[in-house]
Amino acid sequence: MTATNTAQRSSSVRLPILFCAAGLLVGAVASTLMLTLAYYGVSGIRSMLMPSPMQSSLIACGKLAHPSFVLESNGTVLLTSFFASGDGRWHGHDARYEDVTCILGELDAPAELYDRILATRPSDPIQTVQWQEFSAEWDDAHHAGVILTITER
Repeated sequence: MTATNTAQRSSSVRLPILFCAAGLLVGAVASTLMLTLAYYGVSGIRSMLMPSPMQSSLIACGKLAHPSFVLESNGTVLLTSFFASGDGRWHGHDARYEDVTCILGELDAPAELYDRILATRPSDPIQTVQWQEFSAEWDDAHHAGVILTITER
């Protein structure tokens, strides 16, 4: 065999190997995309790429993955609970005062919302406030503290 024949033969062997490797790579990427789509769905992928206002507020306050704040319905409903005392200090359970006020501030909640939450007693009916595209609903469940739900309308 001559040097030219050997070079042609080795390049003809490398070409199918390169095509095979490229095909495996494309297949792996396509499979990953399909599995991601199947697992998260279109709306889940959209919410990862374009966070909702509530997701953005949790990110801004450093609480996106915090267990005290639960996002539901693709980021349009936020649930949390905490204990509030009449002297303006929140304590103990789940979320902290600073966390809740930060998130409400990021959502441009009206200032009187803080006072209304602090003034709520277990004997009061469920309280509701609406602003911009949000509504907040809360109740003082006494033994469980204040349960706050914020919904994007």
